This record gives sequence, structure tokens and C-alpha cells, in this order.
Amino acid sequence: MKCWMILSLMAVILYAPHKILSEEIFHSATYSPSDLMRSQVSGYDIIRLRGCEMTNAIGEPQVPLDLLQVAIPAGAVVEDVEIVHTESQILEGSYDLYPCQPPHILSQSDAEPIPLVQQNRETYGSDNDYPGTLVEFCLTGNMGDCAVAGFLVYPVHYVPSRKMIRLYTRIDFVIHYVPGEEPLPVATRRSGIARKVYSDLLSHSVVGYGVADGGFLRRSDLDADHFEYVIITSDAYRSTFQQLADWKTRKGVPAAVRTVSWIQSNFAGRDTGEQIRNYLKRAYADSGLVWVLLGGDTDVVPERIAYAMTSDAGSPGEDDLRADLYYSDLDGDWDANGNSEFGEVDDSVDLYPELFVGRAPVNTLSEALTFVEKIIEYEKTPPVDYQLNTLFFAEVLWSNPYTDGGVGKNHIESAFFPDHFNIMKLYESLGNENPSSVIAAINDGKHIMNHDGHGWYNYMGVGTGGLYPSDMDALSNGSRQSILYSIGCWVGAIHYNAISEHFINNPAGGGVAFIGNSSYGWGSPGNPGYGYSDRFDATFYEKLFEDDLHHIGVTLAADKIHYVPKSRQENVYRWHQYQLNLLGDPEMSIWTDTPRALEVAHLDTIVAGQAWLSVTVTDDSEPVQGALVCLFKQGDVYERGYTGSDGQMRSPVQCGPGEIQVTVTHHNFIPYEGAVQVKSTGAWVQYLSHAVVDTPSGNGDGAPNPGEIIDLPLTIQNSGDQSVSDLTAVLRTSNGLAEVMDSTAIYSSELLPGDTATQLFRVSISEYATNGTILHFILLLTDGDDEWQDGIGIVVAAPVLAYVDYAVDDTALGNGNGVPEPGEEFLLLVSIRNCGLGTAYSTEADLTTLDPYVVVSGSHAVCGDIPSDSIAYAYFTLEAESGCPNPHFADLELVCTAGTEISYDTVLCTIGMTGFVDDMEEGEGEWTHGGLGTFWLTTHRSHSDTLSWYCGREGTWVYSNFMEMWLLSPRFVLGPNSHLTFWQWCEFTNYGVDGLYVEFICAEGVDTLDFIGSGGALDSLLYIGNDWLRERYDLSSYPAGDTCQIGFRFKSDGSDVAEGIYIDDIRVGPRLSPEIYVNSSTIEICAEAGGHASDTFGVHNFGEGYLDFYVQVGEAVWLSTAPTHGLVAPGDSVSVAVSVDASELAESTYSAVITIINDDLTRPVFTIPVHLEVIFPFFCGDCNDDGVVTVADAIYIVTHVYRGGPLPIGEGDVNLDGRITIADAIYLVSYIYRGGSPPCEPSLPKARTGHEIPGVQ
Repeated sequence: MKCWMILSLMAVILYAPHKILSEEIFHSATYSPSDLMRSQVSGYDIIRLRGCEMTNAIGEPQVPLDLLQVAIPAGAVVEDVEIVHTESQILEGSYDLYPCQPPHILSQSDAEPIPLVQQNRETYGSDNDYPGTLVEFCLTGNMGDCAVAGFLVYPVHYVPSRKMIRLYTRIDFVIHYVPGEEPLPVATRRSGIARKVYSDLLSHSVVGYGVADGGFLRRSDLDADHFEYVIITSDAYRSTFQQLADWKTRKGVPAAVRTVSWIQSNFAGRDTGEQIRNYLKRAYADSGLVWVLLGGDTDVVPERIAYAMTSDAGSPGEDDLRADLYYSDLDGDWDANGNSEFGEVDDSVDLYPELFVGRAPVNTLSEALTFVEKIIEYEKTPPVDYQLNTLFFAEVLWSNPYTDGGVGKNHIESAFFPDHFNIMKLYESLGNENPSSVIAAINDGKHIMNHDGHGWYNYMGVGTGGLYPSDMDALSNGSRQSILYSIGCWVGAIHYNAISEHFINNPAGGGVAFIGNSSYGWGSPGNPGYGYSDRFDATFYEKLFEDDLHHIGVTLAADKIHYVPKSRQENVYRWHQYQLNLLGDPEMSIWTDTPRALEVAHLDTIVAGQAWLSVTVTDDSEPVQGALVCLFKQGDVYERGYTGSDGQMRSPVQCGPGEIQVTVTHHNFIPYEGAVQVKSTGAWVQYLSHAVVDTPSGNGDGAPNPGEIIDLPLTIQNSGDQSVSDLTAVLRTSNGLAEVMDSTAIYSSELLPGDTATQLFRVSISEYATNGTILHFILLLTDGDDEWQDGIGIVVAAPVLAYVDYAVDDTALGNGNGVPEPGEEFLLLVSIRNCGLGTAYSTEADLTTLDPYVVVSGSHAVCGDIPSDSIAYAYFTLEAESGCPNPHFADLELVCTAGTEISYDTVLCTIGMTGFVDDMEEGEGEWTHGGLGTFWLTTHRSHSDTLSWYCGREGTWVYSNFMEMWLLSPRFVLGPNSHLTFWQWCEFTNYGVDGLYVEFICAEGVDTLDFIGSGGALDSLLYIGNDWLRERYDLSSYPAGDTCQIGFRFKSDGSDVAEGIYIDDIRVGPRLSPEIYVNSSTIEICAEAGGHASDTFGVHNFGEGYLDFYVQVGEAVWLSTAPTHGLVAPGDSVSVAVSVDASELAESTYSAVITIINDDLTRPVFTIPVHLEVIFPFFCGDCNDDGVVTVADAIYIVTHVYRGGPLPIGEGDVNLDGRITIADAIYLVSYIYRGGSPPCEPSLPKARTGHEIPGVQ
């Protein structure tokens, strides 16, 4: 029996691991019918869904495909995907979907027509749902410090035999995974500035990624071992590229130059490429490296040849793809199978970037100088009259089938380009594309250029002719440098003297960046804009304009990341991952608007020593948030930070005499370069801090509110080395929303070096100041000889009141059914949210109406104080006149007042019964049914109580062939924001057309909401076990007040039959409300410095509706949660893991707040304070906590045992016998002097010495 029980337990663990060992991540994918697009090609229908790709199985129906990438814990092993909820609708009409066509290289001859691959007869004749699955797991990988799982989501399904399409508007699924121990490669010295680069990318590419904050990088981290940008080049070009490195460093991106010869001397590898990559791995982990510029052509910095697939096109070396991704994706060695063929599927290349890489394709010193000068001029001093000028030039790729490249360009324009761009279109189809017109357009000054046409390494097709390297050499657009993306074959063949290199290396024109193919580009004959190269091309601009990923290396990386889930096989997607390279500087920001000048204010002079330096950045006097400020003094100061919402960055500086360079950069602004002189001696008085005191003249909440008079205690400090006396301070503002009432203060006491002093200034804030307004002040300080100036920003905190929802209570005054009815008096409970930064004090609410059927007898409510981001409730007494129509919709006017804050809202109150509820227990009532067969009420199965509607035969409990019957609900009036829900149990055959149509009948006609039946993925994913399932449909788009019905139509064919479907508990009404409960009011965590710790809390739903929640952790980069989003069914709960990473935290206490945003209207924001204590780890045997294990620790134990001394601070039970005795002291002495076993490890061999563990002397 014991043996059998053990085997049974093993079987449970093996066959149901996710029930015992695994953890879960929830995700909800939503899709809108408004994003569907229908077109026709060759007589077939094409259905596209905005934001989705298309399937590519040759001859099969082409349907939209969403590529989804989800953050998972490091080392996690994904086991399966479970669909937990779906919402869908049948599209109107009949569809004959286009069969997927094989890809074709763009250089394929146009002499012979390209035949159309016909529809796969078996698939297109099938009753089965295609593609037959909703979510498919395909990969895991590492993207920087983030582990990622990739999924293919199929939101559009097709039933070929019925020519029917279903759109899944919502797909909720759970990812089951087993935690692993495989660590991620972590960049231990990555700054907040660098973290922001990765977080910007990952937040747009990976679901569930926690966004990191920006921050400062201190001078102590800027040394020879810390840099974020590296240029790898030859010894001959080192000094030239150092100019670019110096500019990057000054603007806030610390850069270094490394030569290939130095790397070859210091790093191992099978060849130079692997040596360089091994160096980059080290720099990524130890130096915080982000950006890599390969400073030379392939004879200077060798390329890596990677294999993606066999193209069979016939050119020598066509499958040898030059892949600079090799220097970007640092996982593994790209040759896991050891056959020296890099990048094969068996080589376990995950394709995700750790670094952002570009190449300067230079072969001479003059070309290197040209590259450096062009990049610096583009970033610092470009002409400001051409950035919005764009050139699209496109050929007709094939004449049969006709494939106009201009169609793809037009799609890019309409889908992604902002309206303020000026786009010139030179298309072969328009008759205006030729070499002369293209060259003239480039020379006229075009910034972003996009080429769709044929190509070769020395040729770019442009309609009636082509461009050649000599044409690129002769371009004369000067400083109006271009960025060119081409899908042409071989135009980016870096192993040749490619046309793209001539474009980059032209000193008198051309461009600063070129993105192109090192081998063939791929198109789709007859399907312009949707070839493989077209897709990567379009996604690049989507990432640039919609996701605002403007660093060109990040833009291209995000483009490729999007397609990684489709690139794990030998296919054309993988081909593009390798062959698509950037010639240019990866850190360079692409201008996406006309550059403007920054307004920057800072001190001109400071005194050597330690103090704070403020830099204020504005644009047209408005604060600029997110500007990168860099303070740089060679060998002395290197401070970086982003400006806040007030446009200020304050940073500590400590330096000797000289000059601090101040550089400020922000996307679409010309960089600011200034300086602060540092005197060796003298007085320097500066603003240090301020507070807000609003008592007794204000409300005492410590926040500056509209209409309030506040006192500002301003603290100043003498940061110089000389004393200051007779100091006068003047506070001024030009903001019309504030007035300084006492603008002058005298600091009568002498300020010695390092001293601080505080004086009060009184400020009146206008009642017209709005929530979030930033009031700017200038503080002028003078002692009669010197003057100092600082900027101060104060954010106005005001309440902003908004109506949320209402509920009805008629238990005391009416019949208690929760529905206000004619002739009934009831209480109306109105929820009001304060969305502002300030507390809404003494909030009152008034409710009135002009509706003739409703009387508001208790029209005034006192809500009290409503804190920021909180909800309060107002109670009103109403009566519906006995003659009120039933139902009736009454407009009520709600006015909320809190001081000067007044809000106006309309409450649409429903009088009488709307919607429909039936649990079938009262019989058929006004239901009607008919057709070939009949629905009837049965007790055989039911969801609640005893009865449900059924479509089959009694006794046999199967439906018949050739049934076509209908079931129609009683008429009802639709209320506002309604949903339809019902429960169903079903069993259908796997094949055929058997099933139930769910229909909604209203004034506008009959709409099919769903089909539940044979041939769909739902059969295999959701209905296993024939359990009762709840279906839900959103009816909020239908007008309230319409008279409607719910219809069910069942149909079966002439083949196999099954039990069929049961329907119960039908409800039409407002969405049922969830009720959130979180089982932790606070979280206390203790972690060792350098280690990790965790805790959990539960999110419970005690309501009747589904609870949708999101978890946020703010700016605490050491804190994370999983999952970050969840859907909790009524009566269910979700466990949320709280993880702490103390690897970069010092011994101290830390605080943060976990915020849970959810759709429980009574508590939409739930907060949990988190308190973290970081302690240094104790070494076993370090009883006196001095960091080492010595004989003093043995004496400490003796003192405790025999003299009543204190307990050991570290672990004292070193022999692990459960007690602290003299035996532990003897054990330590034996270990220290006789080579005994280490503390707490008595089983280890006696030969181990104490010096092999940390902290032992």
C-alpha cells in the first residue's frame, strides 16, 4: 500500500504539476471591431486588425496574428496556457479569405508571372474553426535584465465552410510556469539614466514589465571602468572617434574608446569577433554598458555570419547573413551545437538585445572624421528648416501580379506619420520616380527617407533607372543630413563596398544613418505593403512615432523585438533579425519635430567645495520635464539627472576651482551648452530648501491651495569659504497666479561658511490657480558686493471632484428590491471621487432636476473632507411620481462644491424596471420558441435551482440532425450601460456546423453576438469536462430606452450529434459590481544587503462581478510584484508575490507604497505601505559582529556561557547541535587553529581552511 501511495503521488506531481508546483501570470488581450480593415486581393478577402501581423502558412487562410511578449521571473519554465474567459462576436457578411502566399525575394525576375498559390482544399472545405487555437506559447528569452515569454494570439477565427469570421474582443488567459533558478545577466553598475533607456523600450515591448525610474549617476561611478557607450575601432581611428566619445560624455552618456588590438590582447575567443563579444559581455555586466558603435567597416571590426534559412535564390553566399545582432544579443555563444555555424535554430539564440549596436562603415581616417562630424552636427547644430521634410520613393515591385510599393508607403503615412510632416511621394506608379527626381529631392533636403524597391550592393532601383555609389558620392544636401531606410536587396551588404556606405561616408551630403538588408529583401507579390521586409519597415515607424522610441538603435531593436515570437524557426522573420543592420550611431535621437531652443538658467559662479547646484529648464517659460542635465568637470565632477515636473534638476557638486560644463538635452530641442565658473575662494550663498506653512492663514494641510495665503520658510546656506553679513533676500515671481506679499527679508546674523539661515516669505495664491499649476519664483540674494540667484517651483494642490456612479436603497422607504419604481420614495447613493492633488474640504453636494416625474426632497448632502484620490458618498432622498412612465430615464443635475472647486455632472437615473432577469424557475412565461425542433425547460441539468432551457430530446439527451429552431425572450426595455450574461453547459461534435447563435434584437435589427458550437477552438480550450460557463456581452453601445429581446437560434447538420446546450440564469442589466478585499494592510520585509526577500498578499473579490486590478509600485526600483495585472472571478482570489531586490541597497530602512487600482467603484484605489529593513548578513560564527571569524568569537561564546554575557549577535550554534555551549567555542578554536570544519558546516572535510569563506581571518 505504501509503495502504491508513493507512485500515485508521483503521478499527481508529474501529470498535474501546475496545480501543485507552478505559479501563474494573468493577462487580458482586448481587440476592437473598429480596428478591423477589409480589403480584396485577386478576388479574395483580406481581414486585417490594427496592431497585428498576419499568419503565413502557405495556402492556408490569412488571418491576423498578435505577437505578445510577457515578462516572467528569471529562469521560469512556462508549462501551459489556460484560457479563462473570452468575449467575441460574429462579423456580418460572408468572407472568402485570401490564402497565404510564399515569400519572394525582391530581386526575383519579373519576366514570368508569379503564380498564385491556391487555397488548401482540405482546410477551406472544413467546418473546423481556423486556426483552431487562441493563444500559443512559442519561446522564452532574456531582454536586458528582463526574462520574457513570447506568445502568438489569434483574435480572428475563420470557419471556411460557412465563410464566417469571429472576432474575439477579449481573451483572458493564465500562464502557468514553474519558478527556476537560472539567473539573468545583470548589469551591476547600471545607472538610473541607463535604466530609463531599457524601461522605455521594455514598457512598449513587454507586457508586465515594471518601469524603472531615472536618477543620478555619482562622480564616484565615473571612472575608467564605468561607461555606457563604447566605440570599438582601430588604433588608427582612436583619436578621431574620441571626439565623438567626448561629446557623448559631456551630454550625459559616459563614453569610452576601445581598440580591437587591446581587446585581442585581453580577451579570449575563437576569433576576433568572439573576442570583441566576450569583452562586451564583461562591459555589460561590470560597466553598465548600453550603446556600442562598431567604429569601422568589416575589415576593422569583423562581422559575424549567421544562418537563418536556405533561400534557394541562386547567388553565391546569399544565405551568409551579416548580423551585427551578434554584438547585441549576448546570451550564449551563438554556436550551442558546436559546429561553427552561427545563429542556427539549434544554437539557442534568443534574438533579444542586451545592447544597442550601430556601425560606422569607415575605411579611412577621413571617412572616420566625416562620420564623427556628421553625427555631432546632426545632434548639436542642425539646420532647423528640414526635419519635417520626408521622401517616400517606391517602385512597382512586380507587374504580374501587380505590386505597387507605393501602397505600403501610403499605409505607413496614414498609420504612423504625424500630420505635421511634409511627405514627398515619388512612385513609379505615379510616373514621377526616376534617378533625377530622387537625387533632386535628396539634395533639396529630406530628413526621413524611405525606399521601397529593388536593389543590389551597388544599386538602388528608382523607377525608370537606379542610383549607384557614384550618385551617393555626389549628393550635395550638406548639413541637411538624411536617415534612409530601404527594403531593397543587398543595399546594406557591409561585406562589400555597398551603396549604403557611400551614402554615410559622403562629407558633402548623404546621411547620418542607413538601415538596410545585408542580403535579400522579401516581398509578397500582389500584396503590397505586407511582404516581410515591408512589415519590418512599417514597424520601425510605428516604434518611432507611436511609442516615441527615438534613439535610432532602440527604434530598430524594438522593431525586431516585435517579431521575435515569429523568428524562432528557420524562416524569413529570422532572416530579417540577422540581416537588417544599422549604419549609424545607435544612441542618436531622431528628430521628429522642428528643433526648438531650450531656456536654461543656473548660477554663473560658485565657490569650490561642496554644495547643491540647480539647473532650471523651460520652454516658452513653461517647465520642461525629463530634460537630461549633465554637470561635467574633468576628473572632478560628473553628475546627471532628469528635470522634474517643475523643470528643475538639483545635484550635489564637490570640486576645486575651474569650470563646470553644463549640458542639457531633450528630444526635439537643440542641446544647451553653458558653464559655471568655480572660484577658489569667496562667499557663495544658495537656496537650500523650503516648506509650506498655511496656518493660521490657510487650512493647515501643508499644501499650497488656490486662494490661500501661505508662508514659505526659505532656508539658505553659505556654501563658500568666507563669511557673509548684511544679507538681503528678495523673492519675485512673474506668474500672475501668485503674489509675494512680503518680498524682502534681511538676514541680520553673520553667515559663517557652512551655516544655514531661514526667513519667512508670505505668498498669496490666486483662487484661479488650478490643480497641478507650477508657480515659479526667483530668489535673489545679495550682500552688497555679490549677488546670487536661484529658482524655486511650487506645485498648486487643488481638489478636482467628479461623479463616479450611483446606487439605490429603497429598503426603508420603498419595497426593498433595489429598483426605484413609480410611486416609490428611495435613497440615491452617489459616489464622488476627488481626482486632484489637494484635499476637498467640507465637500457638499446638491442634486436637482427639471424632470416632471421625479421630486428631489432631500437635495443637499454633506460629504465632509475627501482626501486626494479618494471617494465619498452623498445621500439624497427622491420620489418617483405615481404617474411616472415605467421605465423612465431622469436627468439629475449634480453640483459638488469644496471651497472654490465646483463640479457639474449629469446623473442618469433609471426609474422602473429595465433589463431582464430570468432563472427559468417560473416556467416559460412570455418566452416563445419554434422551428424545426423545439427548446424546452428541463430538470436534467441546471445552473441554479432546477430548470434550464434545452435543445435536445428527453431521455436520450442528444439533439437530432437537421434541427433549426429558435428561442425568443420576452420584450424588455434596455437600460444604460447594460450587459447580457447567461450560463451555458454544452457538448457538441468536434466537426460540423452544430451550435447556438446568440442574437440581440433591437430597433436597429438583429445582431449576432456569438456562435457557440462545433469546429471552434473553444471546444478544446474551454469546454473540456462540460462544465457550466458564464457568457458575457457588452450592450452599452445600444441606446437606452430601446425595446429589445434576446434570441437563441440552434442549428445542426446531418452528421454526428451530441448532448447539445443548456441555457440558464439570463440577465440583462448593468455590469455586476466587484468588491475588493486585500488581506494585508501593511507589509514588513527584512532583507540582507546584496540579497533578495519576498512576501505575498491576496486580492479577494467578494462581489458579484469580475474584479479587474492593476498593481503599481511607484519609483521604488528595489520593489516588484507578480502579477502586475489580474482578473478575479466572484468569490475567488489571486495571490500577488512581492519581491525585494536588495542587491544595490545599503543597510538602512526603506519605504514604498504598493497601489492597487481596480474597478470596485467603492474603493478604486487600495494602498499597502511597504517597510523594508536591509541588514548586513551575519557570518556563521561571527558572534561579536565585527565582520570576521576569529578567536575573539570563541571568547564571546565562553563569556556568554560562563559569565552571563550577551547572546551572540551572529549565529553562535556553530556545530548545529541546537544549543550554544562550550562545545561551540571549542569547535571554533579547532576550525581556526587546526583546520577543522567551517562554522555551521560540520559535514565538510576537515582539510578545508577558514580562509575559503568570506569574513574569516
